[in-house]
Amino acid sequence: MIAGADPACSRRTHRCLAVLGATARPAGASVALVLMLLLGPLLVLLGDATPAQAAPGDRPVKVVIEAITPSVSAPGTPIEVSGTLVNTTGVPITDLTIRLQRGPALESRRALADNDSDPVEVNDSSTAFVDLAMPLAGGDVLSFSYTTTPEALGLSDSGAYPLLVNVNGRSGSDPASRVGEQTLLLPYFDTPPPAITQLSWLWPLVAPPERNAAGTFTGTELATSLSPGGRLDQALAAIEAAPGRDGSSPAQPVTLAVDPELLESVSVIAAGDYQLLVIGQQQTTSSVGSIEAANWLARLRALAASLPVVSLPYADPDIAALISRGEARAVERLLPDGPVGDLVQQILGVEPVRSIAWPPEGSAGNPAVLDMLAEHAVTQVVAAEALTFLGRPDGPTLNAVSTVETGSGPITALVGDHVLSGLLQTGVSEPGGRALSEQRFLAELVVIAAEAPAQSRHLLLTPRRNFDPATGKALMAAAAQQPWLGQELATNLDTAVATPAPRTLLSPAPGTNAIPEPQLEPLIGAMRARDDFASAMTDPATDLLAIDRALARAATINRGPNSVFGQAAVRDAVLAVAGLSATVGILTPASGTYSLASADAPLVLTVFNDNPFIVEVTIRLAPRGAPGVTTTNVVRELPAQARTTIAIPANVQRSGAFTVIASASTPAGTPLGTPVPLRVQSTVYGPVALGITFGAAALLVLLFTRRSVKYWKRRRSPPPDPETGRVEEGSGPAGMNDLIAEPALVEPPPRSPV
Repeated sequence: MIAGADPACSRRTHRCLAVLGATARPAGASVALVLMLLLGPLLVLLGDATPAQAAPGDRPVKVVIEAITPSVSAPGTPIEVSGTLVNTTGVPITDLTIRLQRGPALESRRALADNDSDPVEVNDSSTAFVDLAMPLAGGDVLSFSYTTTPEALGLSDSGAYPLLVNVNGRSGSDPASRVGEQTLLLPYFDTPPPAITQLSWLWPLVAPPERNAAGTFTGTELATSLSPGGRLDQALAAIEAAPGRDGSSPAQPVTLAVDPELLESVSVIAAGDYQLLVIGQQQTTSSVGSIEAANWLARLRALAASLPVVSLPYADPDIAALISRGEARAVERLLPDGPVGDLVQQILGVEPVRSIAWPPEGSAGNPAVLDMLAEHAVTQVVAAEALTFLGRPDGPTLNAVSTVETGSGPITALVGDHVLSGLLQTGVSEPGGRALSEQRFLAELVVIAAEAPAQSRHLLLTPRRNFDPATGKALMAAAAQQPWLGQELATNLDTAVATPAPRTLLSPAPGTNAIPEPQLEPLIGAMRARDDFASAMTDPATDLLAIDRALARAATINRGPNSVFGQAAVRDAVLAVAGLSATVGILTPASGTYSLASADAPLVLTVFNDNPFIVEVTIRLAPRGAPGVTTTNVVRELPAQARTTIAIPANVQRSGAFTVIASASTPAGTPLGTPVPLRVQSTVYGPVALGITFGAAALLVLLFTRRSVKYWKRRRSPPPDPETGRVEEGSGPAGMNDLIAEPALVEPPPRSPV
């Protein structure tokens, strides 16, 4: 067996061989190998989805780097690269040989970034080829280990060297050629830096909201994430496993950044028997994940007892987009000093750090956002360097602390290093992914330290909300092993850095809304309708808390721009706000008809309020085509969950039947309930009717008087002469009955005898 072989190889199901090489070979071959090893970390840096260990091109052998020891090389220290070779074909590969090649030193962060997009040639130096005694059958796996020294590789200046593992062999009957390669970065210090580079970690605990406006869960993704192996489970496990958590060394100073909405949702699941929508939108009672949720909360409480906790805005909404649309008040209700701010303390039992705000990516570059935060007693705001600040790209790396002016005065900006933070997005689950990620991470830090070895630095890592906790765990552990790296709590940065770094705030920060416009428009409309309804309430911030939280969950940044769940959440929140108007209104009278007997008789209505809070309403009556009818609006507070009788003053100057439309609204004018048509029957005489009536009465009196006069005149007249039938003037006793003489009979003319 070759020196350095693993005795356990004979017990494995696959063949393995450890190889020790110490003889330098021509530099050209070594450089080529380093180039290929560099490609992996570059893809990691850029967040490429390409597997970290995929065999380049048509190479039949996939080279998986599992470890490089030490991670940061120094003069006189042996370098060991170990991993596995995987034959991705069915053809056996024989005559295998392996060596290392390295490229030129990358001595600046710009050089590292350029190498990510355009890798350098890895052929400056190389070590000797060493034979692998065993062939690699089709589909088989072979372990390897190669040891060399910095001197054999020709390392000199501090920096990061592209290192390539070059594997040659014969595939079937083909001539010998390169059959596999992989590139990684080899950080190197020619002299250890005298100053310490301090790292501060922010650790976001966030998940896409799953509850609708009624508080019902629409899925079980959150419960799955809390279960062993889930993302949120790993997020806590990474901190629990961090160096120092067992008491053997100083604990890793991580600052937790927690979404109150997540805590609220986890608490509901942990309590059990929560409401869950299943297939067909049927609602059921579920206890899925309750035990796991309770355990997760207990673990988080234990961590929060010794680590600082920063409260994020409730549900992590796109506050920049909301403020730009005039919904600053909606944002203020979601800040840690608002009604939701007590959730963290209630659930975790610790007081969160309220002076630090970490708005969503891009929002901290918006002056309106900074002004609002400063008005709410925020003295430090976490910002992403790439989207928020204009620094000196060709100069040395700046400290994490800067100062920004706001309308309320200066505010401290805690600026996250976007390159280091971006590396936390890479995955380490693929074979070999951890080694590549760690080496790329340490290469960045070595270059930063080499910029000014005697100058202490403070760097802040601000992972994205959906970062990979497994990667964070690996990078945190890799940093803890380096004596030239230290740790500082993010909450102490403003005092640890004596002089803020000069940065220029971009105004506004580049970027787009996290919420697509087709979702943002109806959401803004719902928020305005909510404010209109709130005008009818004495304490809307408390009474509309459920609605405000539903709107916040719909406005979250944590679903992605094209999520169907985001669209559903917006529709649900809009419907919930629209439903508020139906909770208050006027009941339709049972008979449907009112009878008014006097001009000022009121119309009595029954108004309902189905809400668990007091609502102030305005009741209006609008006569439909009924002149002579005037009403007065009535403003009244309605008790919670009650029916209230209200008398509406009315002045009716007409009789007959007519229709009046009764409606209720908020003081701001938003209609409540459905307008109710009322049929009114009036027996009241108005001025016209009274004029006609009195005129007719007067005419009757006049006619009666005239008739009476004639009657008395006749009674006083003398009786008629019996012969002539005439009344002699002045004759007749007074008081004599008014007798009318019968007319004299006239004889008929004689008839003709013929």
